[in-house]
Amino acid sequence: MRSNAVALLLGLTLGCAHRPVELGDVHPGVFAMAPCWLSDAASPVVTEVNLDAAATNRNQFGEVTRDGAWVRVETDDGRGFMGYYVLESRPPRYRILYEENGGGTLTTSNVLEIEVCTRVLEIDGVETAVRVMRILSISGMARNGPRQPTRGERASRGIGTTGSAPSTPIAEFEMIDLGDGCTITVEGDDHVTIPGEGESWFYVNGYGYRESVEFMAEFQARVRARDREALVDVIAFPLRVNGATILVVEDREALLRRLDQVFTAETMSAILAADARRVSCSWRGIMIGHGVVWAVKYYDGRFAVCGINQP
Repeated sequence: MRSNAVALLLGLTLGCAHRPVELGDVHPGVFAMAPCWLSDAASPVVTEVNLDAAATNRNQFGEVTRDGAWVRVETDDGRGFMGYYVLESRPPRYRILYEENGGGTLTTSNVLEIEVCTRVLEIDGVETAVRVMRILSISGMARNGPRQPTRGERASRGIGTTGSAPSTPIAEFEMIDLGDGCTITVEGDDHVTIPGEGESWFYVNGYGYRESVEFMAEFQARVRARDREALVDVIAFPLRVNGATILVVEDREALLRRLDQVFTAETMSAILAADARRVSCSWRGIMIGHGVVWAVKYYDGRFAVCGINQP
């Protein structure tokens, strides 16, 4: 066995033998390990997965179903799902659209470029050839309802993409003095630069800078007014709350019961101390206060808060 493994290792490039290896009906949970949480920043988290182990471990990775081109698995309560379909197949490389919904109004999407190949691992002292999936690239789509539109779809709907004109006239260039020695530059409601914090591109993610500022300022007003019903009206479920412990609030009724636990005095202070004009944007959504609040926009233009990071 050792001689066979050595022979295989001679054919490895970057740890994999580049032979056409089929993807097969991989459990969607394999792809779920790659993206980070919505309220976090760095992806991919996992860059290589042992597909042979995933196919064997039926407790962790159970049965999947096919729904047309989709390979799907439902959550235990039947309200949510994980699923993917193959956008492009050129074995051993594939391009995958992965979507996940926890049972609420929010669905997350990622496009993964992967390679399926053979790799030699030492397992319990024995060199073993296994089939692995390597992630070559990952990109995300902002969380707007059941699925965020592609760039082409956004352009056809007049939302705009980087380099295109917005649907309403916007000043090409504006400098916003925050009064604390910081000046934000805004180009065409799209490209925003905040000194010390970096750049954001809004159109490519389906947003506009000014509408994002407006929503965050409105959300802060609801927090300031302590209007429980109005506050819950602009929440996307399930809502993830990261604090001393991780809390996932499934629906409106649950949030109303736990509102004081979610919006603690420290959390409310952090939200109100943030400057809505410092909103930044990525494919994950928009955020203020270095991530104390994350929000997304739905197809119909409504915004909703999807994540809270308690201080």
